Amino acid sequence: MGDAALKSNQNDVDGYHYDRMSQKVFHYLEHAGERLPANLLHVIHSRFNHDPVYNWTWKFCSVSEIGTCSNCRNQLTSGILPSDIHQLECEIISPKHNFSEIHGKDLGKNIHKELEDYHFKKFVKERGPFDVIIDGMNVGSYGSTSRFKFTQDLVEETVHHFASQQKKVLLIIRNEMITEDLHTKLENVCAVFINNFKNDDLYFLYAAAFSGMQQVEVITNDKLRDHRLLLPTKLWWTFLRWTRLNCVRFKVNDKGKTPFFQAKV
Repeated sequence: MGDAALKSNQNDVDGYHYDRMSQKVFHYLEHAGERLPANLLHVIHSRFNHDPVYNWTWKFCSVSEIGTCSNCRNQLTSGILPSDIHQLECEIISPKHNFSEIHGKDLGKNIHKELEDYHFKKFVKERGPFDVIIDGMNVGSYGSTSRFKFTQDLVEETVHHFASQQKKVLLIIRNEMITEDLHTKLENVCAVFINNFKNDDLYFLYAAAFSGMQQVEVITNDKLRDHRLLLPTKLWWTFLRWTRLNCVRFKVNDKGKTPFFQAKV
């Protein structure tokens, strides 16, 4: 859980370049919320110990649950501005950009046509808004790509976990992954939408935007990197930050328990 705080005694050699580069790196890390793996930290440590330009002091620190650094006492930015959330919601619900011009892919019209054809927008409007949206395919899957397994028990357990908190739950799951018996059983607990297509992330992102992205919880381990390409570049940081703060992660341990955890900053 440790991070590294760096201080330098700067010389006059290309100081502006170093400052600008470090600002860009830490700006990215702050928004994306990516924690550096230990082996990469060792490489960085070694690099700074042999820096021909600067003399660095390496200090270890910890970050509290509310985002305060134990070393410098700086506070990580918490939450997302309402205006940024509003822009993100509007772009997901009614995209205004030509994606083929932005990213060289004609994806926007095709995907939103899929939502219309499969009546998902009508379903969300009639049954929503929701407090919790569960990515059923992701929740029920475990194992490696070569040993992929799917269990409906994990899906059912997750639905009941959040429904028991008096939250309005939407489960989105592919047709081939749910039995009629489980579908009937879960419909008494939550809204169930059966999806015949592979774009699971777009379905629950649309439901999240309709429900209010500031407060909705999305239960998935998917980092949603693919969908970022369907958004204008100016919204990428907002989207990355939203996925970090509002996607509830989970892990299946040896005892079959599924602890859930969510970033706070």
